[in-house]
Amino acid sequence: MQYIRNGYTFTFSDADVVNPDEYSDCNGRYGIKPYLLHDHGTTIAVVFARNEQDAIDEAVDADKLDY
Repeated sequence: MQYIRNGYTFTFSDADVVNPDEYSDCNGRYGIKPYLLHDHGTTIAVVFARNEQDAIDEAVDADKLDY
């Protein structure tokens, strides 16, 4: 998939999604939103979480980020 934002083109695949099972709750009812964690256009992880801190914690737990 591709996502363009602020002049950056982000490319990611299903392998970049940390917690795909949370996608079903991503309709706003439980406050879960998708977060694209990146480093200057390079996708690190896609996480479904309630807030930024939860998204970062999920990415760390999945070894996508260093603690």
